[in-house]
Amino acid sequence: GTAEEEGEEVQSSPESGKPEIQEKKPASLKLYSKFDFIPGQEIIFFDDFEAEATGNFPSQWNTNASGEVVTLGDEPGKWFKVTHEGGNYFPEFNQTLPDNFTIEFDIVALEEDAGGGELIFTIYSEQGFDANAYGVPGDAGFEGGIGPQSHVYSNYTTEEGYMLENSTDVGPLGYDQKKHVSIWVQQPRIRVYIDETKVFDIPRGIPAGHKYNRFRLNTANTGWDGAIDNLRIAVGAPDTRNQLLKDGKLVTRG
Repeated sequence: GTAEEEGEEVQSSPESGKPEIQEKKPASLKLYSKFDFIPGQEIIFFDDFEAEATGNFPSQWNTNASGEVVTLGDEPGKWFKVTHEGGNYFPEFNQTLPDNFTIEFDIVALEEDAGGGELIFTIYSEQGFDANAYGVPGDAGFEGGIGPQSHVYSNYTTEEGYMLENSTDVGPLGYDQKKHVSIWVQQPRIRVYIDETKVFDIPRGIPAGHKYNRFRLNTANTGWDGAIDNLRIAVGAPDTRNQLLKDGKLVTRG
């Protein structure tokens, strides 16, 4: 049971000549993660607003409020600026989304007139179309909020109400900084990334038993002030992990 036998480092004190025991400090741990997002290849909807005249509302979108195509300082290209006064914004793709899809867009939260809050995005199932619908649209959906300091999410069905809700300050946008948002749906799983940081990964995020056909951006009651660019919705790859767990087998072709 001496210090030497226990593997501790022993040195003599210069004053007394007696041995001093110096405890070895444990090595600090480093965490490593992986940016595993895979963008879909078959495009369902894309808009970079380059064909639009500055000052116009973009032609591939619908709204119950106002917005306009703008340029942003040194950022290249044209951007779609939405009003912080509150409104709904819909890309018009008019088709049912597959079980597996990806949504990507660039985003800038603007410091000028900033009211905090989040830009809300909603993926949901709706039989009709109501640009004025606030609250819980459609039959079921997933609602996420991307903000300068924090992010939120919830999901719901009209039968059960809100089922999951959470928030995080991982991967903040900050102000006047271009960031890239990636959303990966593999029903029922959904993952949300900001740049290469995974913000959410919810195994049962998308309520089952519904066909999803709407994607909405919403600034109602949030005070969010900013712009988006390069919205891309595409058919994504299936979640082979869930398929293997559920079916006990994985079939590949080609």
